[in-house]
Amino acid sequence: MDSSYWNQIILIFVLISFNAFFAGSEIAMISLRQSRIRQLVDRGSRSARVIEKLMEDPSRFLATIQVGVTLTGFLASATAAVGLAKYLSELIKMIPLPFLTKASDGLALVLVTLLVSYISLVLGELVPKRVALQKAEMISLFVARPIEILSTIAAPFVFVLTKSTNFLVKLLGGEEDQTPPRISEEEIRMMVAEQPNIMEVEKEMIEGVFEFGDTVAREIMIPRTDIRAIHRTATIGEAIQIMATTGYSRLPVYEENIDDIIGIITLKDLIPFIVDTHRDQPITEHIRPVYVIPESKNVVELLKELQRSKQHMAIVLDEYGGTAGLITIEDLLEEIVGDIMDEHDELEEHFEMIGDHQYVVDARLNVEEANEILAMDLPLEEHYETIGGLVLHYLGKIPQVGDEVKLEQTTISVTDMDGNRITRVKITKDQVNKSE
Repeated sequence: MDSSYWNQIILIFVLISFNAFFAGSEIAMISLRQSRIRQLVDRGSRSARVIEKLMEDPSRFLATIQVGVTLTGFLASATAAVGLAKYLSELIKMIPLPFLTKASDGLALVLVTLLVSYISLVLGELVPKRVALQKAEMISLFVARPIEILSTIAAPFVFVLTKSTNFLVKLLGGEEDQTPPRISEEEIRMMVAEQPNIMEVEKEMIEGVFEFGDTVAREIMIPRTDIRAIHRTATIGEAIQIMATTGYSRLPVYEENIDDIIGIITLKDLIPFIVDTHRDQPITEHIRPVYVIPESKNVVELLKELQRSKQHMAIVLDEYGGTAGLITIEDLLEEIVGDIMDEHDELEEHFEMIGDHQYVVDARLNVEEANEILAMDLPLEEHYETIGGLVLHYLGKIPQVGDEVKLEQTTISVTDMDGNRITRVKITKDQVNKSE
């Protein structure tokens, strides 16, 4: 074998190396997370800035890669077919078999094509792509600038390819080149759920973030019936006594009734006046302005507004301007991280099992939570949020102890009332006949 054949073999491997460069570059840059690119850019990485620019126009980037892969693959095959096939054909003719001698040219071409294809597939595609997946960041930063230069050089070819592709796609009834859609919320949820290295508590917090964006004030507020408020004529001593008893550091202040809340008082403001000489003074001078919101207020917007105004509490108004409830910063955070128990909170038992398929339940328990905890299928409607609200909705009147609501496979009985408010109910799950 003379030197020209060796030169052709070296050229083929050089071309396969270029193919590997393009194949690895494509996988590495596509695999690199957008958030990681942004992080590297913020740290001042010039290569990351180039990657970000390239990924802003993925069609151009991918077309450049495809031009490179196609050209190197074609040149490698052509070189092998022209040079090595001729040499191999001469070797085959030396075999003393007449049928091989006649078919030597075609057989040599087939063998060379198979060999080059195998080497190109392994060394030019599979190996670089697997390595690129494992070391996406390092490879992306290394190839970013060369790819940018090649992208500029190949711009005319890419332009022609893009226009030709768009024309044919439109001819077939498709859409022109479009930026691929960003990952959806549902896809992120599925990815999180399938990740074994994310702890359950972290998954719950991520789920809480998504649910948070779709929540309105009405869904998480402390209801009007559970608000502890104080009249504006109350004394500092009375206010401190209520705060000490309830553990609250803030209290709404009302004028005539709870529908007429005029502000709030804070324990921080009253502490300097806790001495006996000031305990009989009215709280009037210490009332702060109150932040008022409608029931339909999105909680994401509410959190931003409370942070901006340095408020910790908001009063929720119903459609008639009356007080529907209140929300604190803590209530908002609990929607993401779960219940926050402090030293003043008592562990509430929302339900108690009293027999087979029988439970005594706090009427304030959310219907969706009840379904999850008790493995039930109570109807969910926009007219109510709690078990008590469900009972009122189906009864259509102010209930009395003993009133029942019969649903499919479930009976709910009112067991305790506080005035016109349902406080506790008994839920009986009807057993389905297994023979049916």
